[in-house]
Amino acid sequence: MIPEEVVQEVLSRADILQVIGDYVTLKRVGNSFKGLCPLHGEKTPSFHVTPSKGLFYCFGCGQGGTAVDFVMRMEGTSFPETIEALGGRFGVEVVSTREDTVAHSRKRQGRDEMLSVLKTCEQFFSQSLQESEEAQAYLVRRKIGEEMVKLFHLGYAPPGWETLSTHLAAKSITARAALNAGMVIEKERGDRSSYYDRFRHRLIFPVLSAKGETIAFGGRTLDPEADAKYINSPETPLYKKGQNLYGLHAAKEAARRAGRFILVEGNIDVIRMVQAGFAETVAPMGTALTEDQARLLKRYAPAVTLLFDGDKAGQKAALRVIAPLQAAEVDAQVCVLPKGEDPDSFLDVFGAEEMGEILSDHRPLVQWAIDSACEAALARPVEARTVPLAVLNEILNTLSSSVVQRHYLAEAARKLGYQPGELTRLLERGQPAQRIKKQVGTFSQNPEHRPQQPTYQEHPIERELLGILLDAPDKLRDFVDSDGLLLIEDGRVVRLLDSIGKKLERSLDIREAVEELDDGELKRLAFETLIAGPSVEKIHVEDWYRGAVASLTRRWVERETIIIANQLADALSAGDEEAQQSLNHRYQQLQELRQKTNEDRMINWETLVSEL
Repeated sequence: MIPEEVVQEVLSRADILQVIGDYVTLKRVGNSFKGLCPLHGEKTPSFHVTPSKGLFYCFGCGQGGTAVDFVMRMEGTSFPETIEALGGRFGVEVVSTREDTVAHSRKRQGRDEMLSVLKTCEQFFSQSLQESEEAQAYLVRRKIGEEMVKLFHLGYAPPGWETLSTHLAAKSITARAALNAGMVIEKERGDRSSYYDRFRHRLIFPVLSAKGETIAFGGRTLDPEADAKYINSPETPLYKKGQNLYGLHAAKEAARRAGRFILVEGNIDVIRMVQAGFAETVAPMGTALTEDQARLLKRYAPAVTLLFDGDKAGQKAALRVIAPLQAAEVDAQVCVLPKGEDPDSFLDVFGAEEMGEILSDHRPLVQWAIDSACEAALARPVEARTVPLAVLNEILNTLSSSVVQRHYLAEAARKLGYQPGELTRLLERGQPAQRIKKQVGTFSQNPEHRPQQPTYQEHPIERELLGILLDAPDKLRDFVDSDGLLLIEDGRVVRLLDSIGKKLERSLDIREAVEELDDGELKRLAFETLIAGPSVEKIHVEDWYRGAVASLTRRWVERETIIIANQLADALSAGDEEAQQSLNHRYQQLQELRQKTNEDRMINWETLVSEL
């Protein structure tokens, strides 16, 4: 592990213009430099470098960061490798706490020996595929072409208990070495052991690391009577299934250019998608996506589009990936195929062009999950909503930011017709309340006579306010600490300010705080805002800031008043006297605050909060 102070010294000494200038021709434009982005193909320059902030950002593909991030993306090196390389270039001695040289050398030797065994196995499987008419006929039926066979190193394991073992022995590879690599299974016979091949009569899918090294195998049976349709290598020092992705070696460069991965469920889905032109496609290793796999995706691209089967199992799979993607702060979108289809079958029936249409119709993963849970709840009677509300509760609990959680809770409450507090109570006790509907109350029950529900749109004041806050960390901290995020409607701005605010608590500067962001969408927004800078002149910033907060405060009071009025109408309609009393008090309180905001055009939000 490299000490943090050494990392910061490398970042401070590494001249970002020199580093990026080795790859890109840059031209000065004002206080920054501009050129063609090397991370994706473009003809019009949209790649900016700002030396004063030590940052680069491409407005075309949305990737940005420090000199370290740039080298990692261009060279595919790890963080420690990149720090060491830049440290050597710019005169920083990088001292790590790695294991001693002898132990490291032994570990490396064992790794190289296992890689050699696995490579020999791969070559054997590849040759066996060329000799098997049955395996080749299967590939034809699955519409997998020769180019894909080569790209994914596909092979075939012949039937027979010791076919591979005999071949390895002829290559002077011991049974113990084959066992350690996961290629044979040990069977004890009295006081001695024997070994038999793990993969028999199966189409073989080698698992390759990001560097293209064969580290494991998966096998699909060609015997319809076999007990297990798919089997995989066991975990070894080289292979941890929760830390690898199928197809990454082939997809990483395409994902860099596209700025996203496509995530599917199975190996054949990956191959068919790549063959259809979607080269950035990968899959988890037959299990639910892990946080390690999510971070691996993030290393090469800021976003992922989930493409899952249209059945209930596929939708459940999509829900299971929310937590790891949230933890890794990956910008996640989702596309759901028609019911009964998977990527392989969809391409068979509809082709690549229609698949492109499906992929273009994506939605934010969390928003889709919330909407799906609400739709499932609304499709049931009030008294039978326990299961979808439990799903909704699980989704909300995956969100690390309490502000973002409150935002989605309020949105779900509006969709379901509950008050946010009431929905919170339902989720906490795990069962929906039953309401007795009565024609009671003085509020009109005619929807046409109710206050119109507020709409949520991007507000230019919010974006300008974001620029000012990112340019003034102290002001940003004060704004977040005083619950100013309640004034913001753009969910991205809320999440960004909340994340940056937490990082500033650790005494990071703005650049470091932005650099630590793992959410691709938020990082792009931060870089775009930082590169552009505030449009308000510095001499007028304070006055503009006070006016903007006052304007957003008035908007918040108006919106809350409308929401409470509608909730009060619902409570009257349902005959819920307890809710009526609480909402009446809140409504009167908001009416008083509304009058104050109209009388004082520069009202202070912090003062207002203290009265709520």
